[in-house]
Amino acid sequence: MTRPLEERLREYATSMRALPPQLEELLALTSDRPIVIPGQTPLKDAIRLYGLFADDLEKILAGEELKPFLVEGTI
Repeated sequence: MTRPLEERLREYATSMRALPPQLEELLALTSDRPIVIPGQTPLKDAIRLYGLFADDLEKILAGEELKPFLVEGTI
């Protein structure tokens, strides 16, 4: 049985929302050296990115139009 896309996206947003606090706890347990995740992204940047993705997904599901964005830095 296939679940509706909206239901799956809401679950995805909820899961993404749960990641930053877990990653913040991980940061607290580590040394001062930057933690890098696959793709060479520093963990603090990844935490922020997960939050932004979850925010945008929730806005889309609420029917809001996302504002245009500008990518800065190196991807």
